[in-house]
Amino acid sequence: MTDNYAALLRQTARVYRESLAAPDADDIFSLAYQWQDKKHRHVHDLCNELEQTADRIEKLEAARDGAYTERNRLVAFLASIYPSGVKKTAIPGWDEAWHGCVYIDLPTGQASWHFHDSEAHLFAHLPPYDGEWDGHTTEEKYERLFLASSHAKQTDELLADYMKFADALMPHTKKQNDRIEELEAALGGAYSWIDRWAKHVPNCRAPMHPCACGRDAVMHEISKALEGKDD
Repeated sequence: MTDNYAALLRQTARVYRESLAAPDADDIFSLAYQWQDKKHRHVHDLCNELEQTADRIEKLEAARDGAYTERNRLVAFLASIYPSGVKKTAIPGWDEAWHGCVYIDLPTGQASWHFHDSEAHLFAHLPPYDGEWDGHTTEEKYERLFLASSHAKQTDELLADYMKFADALMPHTKKQNDRIEELEAALGGAYSWIDRWAKHVPNCRAPMHPCACGRDAVMHEISKALEGKDD
């Protein structure tokens, strides 16, 4: 990740080609001509091989870069789910353009991925990471990621079970709410009886003392409300 090998090979081939001196066409039968021609053809073949190798390297690098881009997009998505941040983290022998690193605090531990400066925009929304690399290896990182996916699956299963329970409970809850509204309406009628009774008591002329007028009617209304019965 430090050198452009394809460009280096092309430059080498170009230098070799430029260093060749064309054989003297006026002396095609001389040993010098034959030696120069053989050397010329040998170097020419070598330059062709270098350029073909450079072509293969460029194709491999394009495939590698595409894989990095795809991986980085997945990491960016993962970083939007869990607490994450970015931090410059040097790796011996790596070009500084690869020192950018995204850290993700999974429920199962820390995970980190380096990215090239050309793809830093994928993580521009993340804050600086305050922590430090905990020393995890690549194998440990993907083991933590696997365990986190299993943890998420269990959470999803629990959520699905809760939603099923909530769906089953919904009709019963609605029925209870309807019942509460009926009770409130009925008790509202009972409360109005109590209000009228309270106003009546000071002026009551019934032989009983204290006044019991309306008490039976009020109790009857309350009983209807509690029993859910209508006259």
